[in-house]
Amino acid sequence: MSIFKYVTEDRLDILTNRLIRFTQPNAFNDPFEMKPFLDSLGSECKLEKHLNKNWDSLLEQEYMTLSEQHRLMISLDQFKTIADTQKYVVKDNLFQVNQTNNVVGEIGNTINSTFEKIIGILCLTKNPKNLLMWAHYTDSHKGFVIEFDELHPFLNSKRSGNDEFFHLREVKYSTERPNWNLMEVESFNVFLTKSQEWAYEEEWRMLRPLKGEENRISNQTNDIYLFSCPLEAIKSIIMGCRMTQARREEIKSILKKDKECSHIELFQSAEEEKLFSLKFEQINI
Repeated sequence: MSIFKYVTEDRLDILTNRLIRFTQPNAFNDPFEMKPFLDSLGSECKLEKHLNKNWDSLLEQEYMTLSEQHRLMISLDQFKTIADTQKYVVKDNLFQVNQTNNVVGEIGNTINSTFEKIIGILCLTKNPKNLLMWAHYTDSHKGFVIEFDELHPFLNSKRSGNDEFFHLREVKYSTERPNWNLMEVESFNVFLTKSQEWAYEEEWRMLRPLKGEENRISNQTNDIYLFSCPLEAIKSIIMGCRMTQARREEIKSILKKDKECSHIELFQSAEEEKLFSLKFEQINI
């Protein structure tokens, strides 16, 4: 079983340095990347349960913000007794905040900006012959496609049953942005929905925290985060039909000289004669 990555011709560091990029959401060409519509903090029932469950601890935290002089004048129990008489006011204020679009919007924006700093995405596809993707992501067929073994641990390393990272996730496509609320989201799937216009990519993704990168390249717009990619996870390289002869020879040389690349097959893409399609011809190394 295989899954594929389209890259530009300069991405030979995947072979030479065993490094691959995980990209921040705001570095992609889609401004809606990982931005579902936050319509509320949660249902009133959920919010009330949350308030009741955490009421005592919230009061204790608030009590400790009082000055030492004020704490000498009133005990924690007395403080709680007074606060309990105002609990309905706190609840009503919480419900009002939940219904205030600009407040919810600000919270949504904060979540989005946080994800852009801490989450990296590796974009893959099931289709290695997509002409639009060859055009867009390999610099008009000058780059190449990497075939990965989708069963390799590199793409399947969940740390627990509910781990959102380190495993392949299928992207869903929709004409509308998905709605979610803060207290009732059950998985990260709501963040893996893109516009229907991107459906031709047949995309799969792997997410991981950006923290712990092997190499970071500073950039004026977005830093580039590189992580280790084992060569054992790579099955083949498919060179673009417009790749320069010099680059082809360079790739052949890398695969031939590096013993850890001995299992990687090499293919050359070419135009079909009667169809708007590509064919892949294996190259002897």
